[in-house]
Amino acid sequence: DVATDSSGNVSVMQYHHNRIKVFNSSGAYLRSFGGYGTGCTRWQYARQFAIYDDKIYLADTYGHKIKVLSLTGSCIDWSTSIYNYPHAIAVSSKYVYVGYNSKYIRIFERNRISRSNSYNAGSNLSYSWGMSLNSGGTRLAIADYVKNRVVEFTVSGTSLSYRQATSTSYSSS
Repeated sequence: DVATDSSGNVSVMQYHHNRIKVFNSSGAYLRSFGGYGTGCTRWQYARQFAIYDDKIYLADTYGHKIKVLSLTGSCIDWSTSIYNYPHAIAVSSKYVYVGYNSKYIRIFERNRISRSNSYNAGSNLSYSWGMSLNSGGTRLAIADYVKNRVVEFTVSGTSLSYRQATSTSYSSS
């Protein structure tokens, strides 16, 4: 995964090394942090992260946690509950949206990731692989791994409502 902070620095996740490398806008290496483990500043094969308000929000897939880190990798907050393989994450001004290997989306308060609501997307979603919010924070797009499509929800605070699904066909030739 890749994300940019307010200074234009580019953070790149190295999945197999459980590390984030940071480069400036010219491509010069600045630092790296993370590593395999269970503490707040380490993770187990996180698939996606987001940067919002110069904080890193990370879905620790096999660590079953949600973590919030500074841009230098120090711990700000992390969930104490165990969640079922969080894969996807998107952040708005008030909420953190997390998708799992199921039809559920968990919605956390951005400043208190220990408190959350759960949204059941029913048959509209099978397996969140990645997600993103539009710039206004009113639409949440989710890549559905099982159904090979993008599912879109309208966002209103902690409420989500199904909007549409877009399937894409492709050929290997």
